[in-house]
Amino acid sequence: VNRRVSVLSIPRDTRVRIPEHGVHKINSAMALGGPELTAQTLQEWLGVPVDHHVVIYYNAFRRAVDLLGGITVYVDKPLHYDDNWGDLHVHLEPGLHRLNGEQALGYVRIRNVDNDLGRIERQQKFVAAVKEHFRHPSTYLKLPQVLDAVDENLKTSLSYGQMLALAWFAKSVPSQNIQMATLPCRPGRSYVYADEDEVRELVDRLFSDAPLHTVAPPPLPVGTIQ
Repeated sequence: VNRRVSVLSIPRDTRVRIPEHGVHKINSAMALGGPELTAQTLQEWLGVPVDHHVVIYYNAFRRAVDLLGGITVYVDKPLHYDDNWGDLHVHLEPGLHRLNGEQALGYVRIRNVDNDLGRIERQQKFVAAVKEHFRHPSTYLKLPQVLDAVDENLKTSLSYGQMLALAWFAKSVPSQNIQMATLPCRPGRSYVYADEDEVRELVDRLFSDAPLHTVAPPPLPVGTIQ
């Protein structure tokens, strides 16, 4: 209705109360009850209704980026890390890169060079780069092919037609009507602790029904790639 997109990224170690399971890190909700329990947790905690979900597996992410011809991002510092157990290999120097699927997955997954907040910033920069990529009409025409190719590695409550419609909507939203933010929090020994007062203010600003009048440029997910 208000022609806007609001994105809130939540650090994976954020301490929350998961219904019927007690206090855990937010990423435990996926392990304990999948996207349904994750949505219930978010609804009870933030008071924001979650109507649908999309779970993107690594293979789908790689394949989608490759089918789109790669995504261009600016890497602001050296990213080098190898983890055979986690199947994560990243080797990127600072500068502008056209990332293929494997490189893009490493870019949005790596957190060993800084922390989870640094990773979230890279994820948001990547989302913004994908939005920029879809400004080209030829890119949007590839979307049905992309959805067909990643279907087996995508879990969603949306229909095929709904996903196409949402992609078209996101493409048409002006950049100034896109807000990206990270949950206000402070790190602890085992958990990340949300600043509840700041969280309430941010959630009201991002997800209220009031139309936007002015939007500050994003500092550059409710989604997190783990």
